This record gives sequence, structure tokens and C-alpha cells, in this order.
Amino acid sequence: MDAMTPRERFVASMTFKPVDRCFLKPSNFSPLTIKRWEKEGLPSGLDPNIYFGMDPREFIRVNMECCPGLPEKIIETDDEYVTKTNSEGITLKQLKSDTLSAMPHFVDWPIKCRDDFKRIKDQYQASVKERYPKDYEEKVDFWNNRCTAPVVYEFRGMFFHRLRMWMGLEGLSMAMYDDPGWIHEMVDFLEDFLVKVSAKVLSEVKLSYVYACDDIAYKNASLISPKQFYEFFFEPTRRMVRKVHDAGVPVIVMDSDGNLDEFAQIYLDAGFNTICPIEVAAGNDLIAMRKRFGKKLALQGGFDKRILTMGKDAITKEVMRLYPRMMSEGGFTPEIDHAVPENVSFENYRHYQEITRKIAENPVHHTIK
Repeated sequence: MDAMTPRERFVASMTFKPVDRCFLKPSNFSPLTIKRWEKEGLPSGLDPNIYFGMDPREFIRVNMECCPGLPEKIIETDDEYVTKTNSEGITLKQLKSDTLSAMPHFVDWPIKCRDDFKRIKDQYQASVKERYPKDYEEKVDFWNNRCTAPVVYEFRGMFFHRLRMWMGLEGLSMAMYDDPGWIHEMVDFLEDFLVKVSAKVLSEVKLSYVYACDDIAYKNASLISPKQFYEFFFEPTRRMVRKVHDAGVPVIVMDSDGNLDEFAQIYLDAGFNTICPIEVAAGNDLIAMRKRFGKKLALQGGFDKRILTMGKDAITKEVMRLYPRMMSEGGFTPEIDHAVPENVSFENYRHYQEITRKIAENPVHHTIK
């Protein structure tokens, strides 16, 4: 097969079509990981994804959060941590050395009552021009006609995710029981906002995929029941996904952490055709999910990041268990489930990349008969 562009390769990989090789999706890395690797052989200042030759992506990032944003406030700081209220109105405690990828401790949330909701609505006006990249108009022709990388609209959170980041899980859970009408009111407001703020990109750009997240589960179970999801979130989610598909977007990805036993089928029913990151520590397994969903659902991720600390033999064994089959069947891109942590050596990660790329070039050759 002739060489494909990364854009062609991605769409074909995710829609179970023939490819010249499997799309190699860039990984995320803790800043502490990169600092370590620069001492172990990674050229200083070089993105590891560029070093390892991963397939590029072109993101269209529209600000779908508070705009212009609430005033930030530093509450407390010491040598290791800073506690602050951010521009979204969330109070959190962060590790200073790794603010981009380390999970913060959430202290307080911006919405506790209807008056809080009324105040924050002013920050969610869809017509604010600052929501769009400054070079958006200049780049539309490039994205549509000359860009060889997959073009991604980063839609970010769906309805459950957004209300959880407004209210916290406990506040949201209590409100679903105590004041369900208020939850429906907020969801209706968000749906109107998301439809309006997305209309420009969906109508003007030939997108390769749309990325959304919901983070619906913990390690062992879902954060809310499927019944609650159907009551409050399913129909608006399905309507949003339908608008994406109606705009001609071939791939729409749901990023949801945790155990997906209950919700993978629900997201499929809502119209998503790809899911990630297939978090292994939460009981998900690529092979089991492929058996369950076949070609109805493409999968991204599923490699247990903990194995990257166990040495080359363990890495090789897990790569060979998963990747030859998944790559040869299609509907798959390999990826570490979440950011690569700082306890992974550069040599181990390089070994993972070398063997993964070798299989990507000819997965059928490596498939166990």
C-alpha cells in the first residue's frame, strides 16, 4: 500500500479500513518524566513525541470554559504546594513542580446554589470572540485543504463532566435527588451554549475527529448510575453527538476514565464510535472490550503504564499480547493509559516505542496463529 498522510491514516485506523501502518498517537508525559529523561538520553528541550516520530495532530482549541474568566486568587503557598481559586472558580491544591499533569486536590466548587449558577452564567456567553484562536480565520483554508495531520476539534467535557466541575461530585449527586429540575435547567443551558459555540467550527472545518470527555467512573464502579445518566444526560449527549456526525465528522472520541463495564455501551448508544483511555488499573482490558464490541467501537489506549517500570521482558510480553491482534483488526491506536509517569525510565519507554513501531509496520506478521 502507498504511504498515507497521518490524516488519512488516523481516519482509516479508527474506521476499520486498510492502512499503510497503524496510526501512532502521541503520548502525554509528566514534566517530571521529561526532566528525568533529559538526564537519561532525551535531547534537552525536545518533545518526546517528536523524538520518537509519533504521528502529528492539529488541534482547534475553542475556549468552552469561563470567558473572560473569574479572577484567580492565591490562598496559601509553601515550598511544595499552592492552594488557589482558578479562573473557573474552582479552589484546588496543586503540586508546584507538576501543575500540568499531577492530579490536584479539589477543595471547593463554584456552584452550591441557584444564585451561584445565575452568577456564573455570565461567563458562558457563546458569542464572545475571544473564545476562538486568534489565527482561526487564517487557518481554515489550511485545515481544509493543505493540512496532512488529523484535524481535531477539542470539544472537551460533556454534560456530566461539566456539572461535576461546577458542583463537585457530592454537590451534583445531592442536587440530582433534591432538585432534579435545577439539574435539567443547567443541562439545558449548557446544551444551548455548546451548540452555539461549536457551530462555527462544525460548519466551516473538515474535521478528522472530535474529542470529548466525561470521566464517568472510579476504579470499581461508575460515579453515577446508568439510570441517573439516562434521566439527566443521555438525550442531550446524543443530540450533541448527532450534530457532530451530521457535520460529516467521521470519528468522535469519548475519553472516560475508570471502569467502563456499564458505560461503554451507553456511550456507543449515544453515538460515540471511539473510546479511550481503556484504563487497565480500573479493570478494563483491550481484548475483552474488542470481543464485546467488535467493529462497533474503535479503541484507543489500553497499555498499562505500570508495566513500563517492570523491564524490557515484561514490556515486550504485554505489547505482544495486545498490539498484533488489535492493530491487524483495525479500529485501534496504541497508547499508554494516561500520562507516562516519572518512575518510567527513558530506556524502558524507548524499548516500548521500538517494539510498538515494529508491530505497527506489519501487525499480521507478529500475530500469534
